[in-house]
Amino acid sequence: MAKSTEEVAKEWDEYAEGWTTGEMGKCVLEFNQLAEEVVRSKVGDLSGKSVMEFGAGHGVLGLALAPESASVALVDVAPKMIEEAKKKIDSKGFKNVTAHCCDVLVECPFSPDSLDLIISGSVLTFTPDLPKTLAKLADLSKPGSYQLHMVFKGKEDAPVRGRSRTTELGYEDGMSEAQLRDELAAAKLSCLEVGELSPPSMEGSMTWIWALAKK
Repeated sequence: MAKSTEEVAKEWDEYAEGWTTGEMGKCVLEFNQLAEEVVRSKVGDLSGKSVMEFGAGHGVLGLALAPESASVALVDVAPKMIEEAKKKIDSKGFKNVTAHCCDVLVECPFSPDSLDLIISGSVLTFTPDLPKTLAKLADLSKPGSYQLHMVFKGKEDAPVRGRSRTTELGYEDGMSEAQLRDELAAAKLSCLEVGELSPPSMEGSMTWIWALAKK
């Protein structure tokens, strides 16, 4: 059974304080560096673009893209994660970055057709209602805009919903490429390209699938 949004938020808040420090932080920062490289190589110039990092945590990826973006919104359901994100915004002095603790299915601070790019990392498999979430993200995207989602690579026959958190950065399962493509298609998003990334410090023990999609 899928966890509620409140359960997911509480679970992730347990990691908020040390999310970008120590051994876990090393993996998180490596992952986001690789993710940033994918964004820059596949999406290109972000000048004048409005960006949302969905399930942002500390907002590492969104903040890395902030200097050239018109605006960046960091969104997460976990209050402590967003508190840490706000600290990073203040410390870096960004005026074009906002942080929002909200469930976009319940209280969404964005208008339909308003975002040029939506990015997420290791988030989709934790959403209580994945189809509705992707449909909502599609609704928020401008026509012709892009989304880039990264999920832990799971077994081909694993169920898509009902994820359970295990320990540290490990998950019971993830998503296969076919499953991710199917979920994007169901949200009327065209999957343009799929690839993989793996943080060096994890020595190949975990691999993520990324998918670039277009509305």
